[in-house]
Amino acid sequence: RKMMRVTCGMLLMVMSGVSQAAELHLESRGGSGTQLRDGAKVATGRIICREAHTGFHVWMNERQVDGRAERYVVQSKDGRHELRVRTGGDGWSPVKGEGGKGVSRPGQEEQVFFD
Repeated sequence: RKMMRVTCGMLLMVMSGVSQAAELHLESRGGSGTQLRDGAKVATGRIICREAHTGFHVWMNERQVDGRAERYVVQSKDGRHELRVRTGGDGWSPVKGEGGKGVSRPGQEEQVFFD
């Protein structure tokens, strides 16, 4: 559960610097146990942007897994625990190209959701 809070905090930090006009809302998922099953959603996010835009981009400032733009490894402070995280959702695509980070979603909607 502590790891879920750390993950959500990192997403919030990254997204808050993207646009002064964008709002980010994160909701932690899962139970109170210490074990997570493979594929479990640890958080769901919603981005709101009322200004004109052409899309959204979500990423984490963490080590990527095998160079894949949408997959990260998050470690506990003491380094003894790690959580492999994948960002995405309906309509989201991994950022292509060398050094690509995260997922993007083109569009002009005022709000979008991601996992």
